[in-house]
Amino acid sequence: MKFDQKYLEKVYAGLLGKIIGVRLGAPVEPSVWTYERILESYGEITDYVKSYKNFAADDDINGPMFFIQAVESYIKNDRMTAQDCADTWLNVTSEGHGMFWWGGYGISTEHTAFDNLKKGISAPQSGSVEKNGSTVAQQIGGQIFVDTWGLVFPSDYKKAGEMARISASVSHDASALDGAQFVAGCISHAFNETDILKLVKDVSDVLDKGSEYRDMIEKVLDFYKNNPDDWRKCFLYVKSLYSDKKKYPGVVHVIPNSAVIVLSLLYSKGNFSKGVLVATMCGWDTDCNAGNVGTILGVMNGIQGIEEKWKKPIKDFFITSSVIGSLNIWDIPCAAKYIAALGAKANKEPDEMSGYDGEICCDFEIPGSTHGFRSDNENIVTFINTDEEAYSGNRSLKAVLVTMEKNVTQKFFIKPFYRRSDFSDERYKPQLSPKVYPGQKVSCVLKIKEIPQDVMIKACMYIKYDGNTEYVSTQKYTLRQGEWERMELDIPDINHTAVEEIGFKLSNVSGNQYHGIFYVDDFKVSGKAAYAIDFSKLSDEWGAITQFTWDCGYWSTDGAYVQGICSDHGEMFTGNYFWKDYTLNTKVKLLYGNDFKLLFRVNGNLIHYGFGFEDNMLVLFKKNKTKEILCKKPFAVQIHKPYEFKVWAKANKITVFLDGEQIFETLDSDPILNGHVGYSINCGSRIEILDFSFKEE
Repeated sequence: MKFDQKYLEKVYAGLLGKIIGVRLGAPVEPSVWTYERILESYGEITDYVKSYKNFAADDDINGPMFFIQAVESYIKNDRMTAQDCADTWLNVTSEGHGMFWWGGYGISTEHTAFDNLKKGISAPQSGSVEKNGSTVAQQIGGQIFVDTWGLVFPSDYKKAGEMARISASVSHDASALDGAQFVAGCISHAFNETDILKLVKDVSDVLDKGSEYRDMIEKVLDFYKNNPDDWRKCFLYVKSLYSDKKKYPGVVHVIPNSAVIVLSLLYSKGNFSKGVLVATMCGWDTDCNAGNVGTILGVMNGIQGIEEKWKKPIKDFFITSSVIGSLNIWDIPCAAKYIAALGAKANKEPDEMSGYDGEICCDFEIPGSTHGFRSDNENIVTFINTDEEAYSGNRSLKAVLVTMEKNVTQKFFIKPFYRRSDFSDERYKPQLSPKVYPGQKVSCVLKIKEIPQDVMIKACMYIKYDGNTEYVSTQKYTLRQGEWERMELDIPDINHTAVEEIGFKLSNVSGNQYHGIFYVDDFKVSGKAAYAIDFSKLSDEWGAITQFTWDCGYWSTDGAYVQGICSDHGEMFTGNYFWKDYTLNTKVKLLYGNDFKLLFRVNGNLIHYGFGFEDNMLVLFKKNKTKEILCKKPFAVQIHKPYEFKVWAKANKITVFLDGEQIFETLDSDPILNGHVGYSINCGSRIEILDFSFKEE
């Protein structure tokens, strides 16, 4: 897919800025971390205050990445309604876990809105003051989830604000909608406006005159003009106006926190570091405020305006926690391409600009990007994005080795799958499905800049699987100074476990120490997945089964199978969101009840196909918000009998089998063309899943 490079780089910088702000503010998030406590504990914050092995999911990042999927509905209908956005919520959100703070109905705004939607209350009524009351409707979530609307409508702050306002109305109302409009508008305007004072003024002028939100902005602006150099003095002024919990009740009311955003932007004077630091030191909802400020100033400054000290700990990747597991693991450049692709659709760019297929393609063409590349000994290597060398395009990844002792092997890799042990915090309990599978191929090119005559460096590709099994290529390459060496490796299905690392090893096979520079380019994964799952090797983590996400029900491992039970309904998913044509085989035993479906081409809870048992029938159905039965026939289910299900999906043709017998074949005139796979139980049913195999075509 082709992208406008300058636009893509701005999107990348905006996403990176958001993640930096959230990570910076998260350790001092309310309620105990007040302005006074932060000042007493840290004084003037100049860097991250906490180290993380890897920073886990956060609601501030979940919402922007997933609610923007409403663009699909917007393009299809040439419009977007609040209910389009509400359907996106229901499609990607796991009920009661992940995504949001599930703090209780009537307390947590998103929890309240979600429950309203599930009960049939449509948007925007689901988020209205009329339904939920002023306190719940005017919390901060209206603006913390809308950053991507500013990214998909660059340099059109009125349109970005309009779309953000509609999106936020699913869960918020009144001043919170002004907040959504203002934040998204500032992000959009930052694509072409570098005067921070003008940016704030231009976007605030769009808000209704006399609104409390606009009045707040004008007060902060006036104070800033008279006191342009003392942000702490401004914060004390803001605190005197907006800290009364009787006037601004709830956990995180939008008005006080928005005042912090405005003062942070103004006193930053456009400087990224100053902006996110001030937003954090002010207290209140630190990660939300610093995150929004980070997006605005990230777009405005571009990657060159973000200091290295902020970027390195992020590792150029992030985690989310929706029901779509393969979309919960992102390197930031690929996320930028995904958002840019949605932007192309939203702005009706030519077809060749509007597709993103989820491929892993580390081309390093975005300045500063590393695509989440890692080493098993990060103390002796530094990764730098560079234009010094490139196998294709204009840039590559430069790796500077401090030293490599003789007879030492070093690993360099990306992680297409994570386990709970990879994280040092438990935020929003992400559920993850692998992004790379057996049957595919990994390839890359390497180039050693200089190598002494008495040193020999060999390279080979390798795969690491969940459980620490490694598969190392037998093909070893001797790297020669100044020459690109292309390497590749087919990924075998070993032990039917998840692929956890893909990369290469460098070995110093000489008798001398080596230190120097090498370059990596075109690190890619290609080919079709073909694999099986050994259920005995899965684990229970964060309420899910490794490799799977879940919406409802209870899913657990027990020896050689997975068990699913539900009081009403339950769903569990795995695989790659971008899979298109494939064959899926599984064996399932009903232990109680008579309702089970094998799901395929799953885009989420509301969009998928299913085949299985329902009301003493075999049914093949399509669900796209509403359920449509495509085929059905009478069938008496036998309890405790293992049934072998097979689905073959090819373009708009769907063929399904039970115990080797073809049951239905149909051509869908309006097909769902991609999606992962899953299992569904209803009406209190209980099942055992005995095996699983998959082949992409």
